Amino acid sequence: MKRCVKGLLLAVGVLVGSSSWAQVYCPDGGIPNPTGQFAGLCSDGSVPQAGGGGGGGGGYDGGGYTPPTVVYLPTNYGAVAYGPGNASGSSWNYTNQFDAERAATQACGHKDCWAYSFQGGYGAMAKQVNGQELFAEWSGQSEQQAKAVALRSCEKVTGKGKCQIVVSSAAQK
Repeated sequence: MKRCVKGLLLAVGVLVGSSSWAQVYCPDGGIPNPTGQFAGLCSDGSVPQAGGGGGGGGGYDGGGYTPPTVVYLPTNYGAVAYGPGNASGSSWNYTNQFDAERAATQACGHKDCWAYSFQGGYGAMAKQVNGQELFAEWSGQSEQQAKAVALRSCEKVTGKGKCQIVVSSAAQK
């Protein structure tokens, strides 16, 4: 147990003490994918490497310097909300999860609205047609993709054709 804690603290110390942890590159020239279904993988399916990029150790590929690809994570939060009487609301361009959820709930207009927030990308909520069960999902690709994923999640539990999308939005507009 002590060995695991020491290893974890060492790993955290390396990440916190290093300025290159946010810079990643794909070894075979692929593009890092920060969002979506394949978040964290390169466009060619490989795992991004930390550091200067280009292979050959620290950005030198034998023929010159290749600048690193820096991945910036999205900072905008959005939220969707749904409540009794088919009330719905959404919010976008918030700097934190709490404010996005509060704004979507207020836009929903009912004290019993349920909110789902997401950072970057798109969110959607599906509801069982003759029930009250809600399913919320996120996609980094498109609002249509978020709707499709929410619908699939709902139908996986309730059965095909028994769900509908009730609200969707983007984190940034």
